[in-house]
Amino acid sequence: MMAIPALAGTKLVTGSLSELKGAKSVPFIVNWDGAVYSKAGTLVDSLDKAVRNNDWEEGSLNYLFQKANSRTGEYGVRLVDKDTQTDSEYYFEMVVETISKGGDIKGEIHLKKKGQDEPIAIMTFASDDADDNDKIAFRDQFKSIGESLGKLIVKQIK
Repeated sequence: MMAIPALAGTKLVTGSLSELKGAKSVPFIVNWDGAVYSKAGTLVDSLDKAVRNNDWEEGSLNYLFQKANSRTGEYGVRLVDKDTQTDSEYYFEMVVETISKGGDIKGEIHLKKKGQDEPIAIMTFASDDADDNDKIAFRDQFKSIGESLGKLIVKQIK
């Protein structure tokens, strides 16, 4: 069998996002623990390629939130930082698996219910824009993922 290359964007693999309807503010966290840079490097190796702001992750997430929320806001669903006080019973966990030499990232996004380990839904993601030397590391990547995730959420909760 021939391998089919992963296309950029966010794709639902299992489950449904329909439970988000009316969820209001949904926390979003990023898990870099298993991220592999190039063939065997780490997140730190990727970050060391250029000068970075100390708050690069927060800056990147702000772009993701902006893009996703511009799509989902009219439906009452907003993605927020994990530290934002919310009464949502759900949260998203973005698990970054690979970081290419050019900075593209791939992995999965899990929709989970608080207090449960098993995801309600699993999505794959692949950034379609990368710049590996920004002070806000992964800014462009998070923008593209936020845009595609926002579209997917709207499609699922309409």
